[in-house]
Amino acid sequence: MDPIKINGVMRAWGLAKIIVSKKKGFNEGDLVYGLVGFSEFVITNGTGLNKIEVPSGDDIVDVLGVLGLNGLTAYAGLFDVAHGIKKGDRVVGSGAAGATDSIVGQIAKTQGVHIVGIAGSNEKHDVLLNEFNFNVALNYKKDTFKQDFIVATNDGIGIYWDNVGGEILELALEQASNFPNIINWGCIAEYNKSEAPIGIRNYFHIVTKRLTLRGFICSDHYKIFGEARKELSAWLASGQLKAKSAVLTGRMEKAPEALAALF
Repeated sequence: MDPIKINGVMRAWGLAKIIVSKKKGFNEGDLVYGLVGFSEFVITNGTGLNKIEVPSGDDIVDVLGVLGLNGLTAYAGLFDVAHGIKKGDRVVGSGAAGATDSIVGQIAKTQGVHIVGIAGSNEKHDVLLNEFNFNVALNYKKDTFKQDFIVATNDGIGIYWDNVGGEILELALEQASNFPNIINWGCIAEYNKSEAPIGIRNYFHIVTKRLTLRGFICSDHYKIFGEARKELSAWLASGQLKAKSAVLTGRMEKAPEALAALF
């Protein structure tokens, strides 16, 4: 993927309403979801746009979150990249209070497995336990975090959802079961750091534990998006999946503020 050029349009997935259409299958008033960028108006040939109907009882905001890129990423990672959750798996998520990772944990709970979430504050720790029903929540900023992590994963790790990298990834490799899946879609521990990044120093666990470490980008798995939205919507309707969204009201000038709030 090429870097965004100076004064270019910032890439972003979004929801849009068609105001004029000359393309078959797309009509005025249709809602579409796709890579529309930070734009108020877009002229497009329709490539990559999906028509969206907001399920009855769902909030349109959910189309951008739990039924959008966040939910689709979580679903694709667990079911298409990790090839599903096996009975008895222990699933561990880093950055677990985030928009995507919190959905990962909740989906794992629908499969009846034990989920451990890692977050960076006592408030987020409580949200994981009390709102998202994680089995265990850990605060990585606590002095006892390493020991807490070892205790929480004493029975091994079947799936590690990695959005952090660095030393926490190393801990996960130490605690992993044999034949685990390490699913990587980010590395927030290394973003914007001036010093050299921390590499995997216990690399040989990849061999001895016969693990699979795979990075992925959600858009590669577009073929399962329809199936994913149906399942996510059903879990949302049943209360097994809870949506938590931050909404910033305003026009496009608010977009940089929203982006900065992610980091």
